[in-house]
Amino acid sequence: MDGVRAHERVRRGETVTLPPRPVSLLGLDVRGADGDAPFPHLDLSVHVSKGYYVRSLARDLGAALGVPAHLSRLRRTSSGTLQLNGASSLDADLGAALVPLPTAMRWLFREAILTPEGAVRARQGKALSADDFAAVPSPGVHVWFVEGSVVALGEFAEGVGRVCRGFPPTV
Repeated sequence: MDGVRAHERVRRGETVTLPPRPVSLLGLDVRGADGDAPFPHLDLSVHVSKGYYVRSLARDLGAALGVPAHLSRLRRTSSGTLQLNGASSLDADLGAALVPLPTAMRWLFREAILTPEGAVRARQGKALSADDFAAVPSPGVHVWFVEGSVVALGEFAEGVGRVCRGFPPTV
């Protein structure tokens, strides 16, 4: 919407209508319920697809029941391949808790190995061909490595590799 986020438009008093997008509720578990409290509540665990707005679930449940509803607490326990049980608290020794970039990139992206010549071309921001890779990557975004070092995030499509984000040689 002209580069302005919807929530900013709403805060300015504008009426915003967003186009629907496909999302999925993949799992819902009722972990607890307290109907006798002054404000009855449900404790839910949900597994949702990317783009799912969990606050809308509370709104929609309330509308279906004919009562006002909202979230009183929201805790994300995973995002993609990252899990809460792999997180460190802010009180932890952050030096010991940090994950090396190559390891984190492997958790988040598919991996493609560049030839040494391909790494040079990628670091120069040039388009790459299949010959610049040890094995031709599948279409889509990958983390590109050479000799264990991260070179770039790149996309390979229609036989051409393009750098999305390059990294300095020391990474």
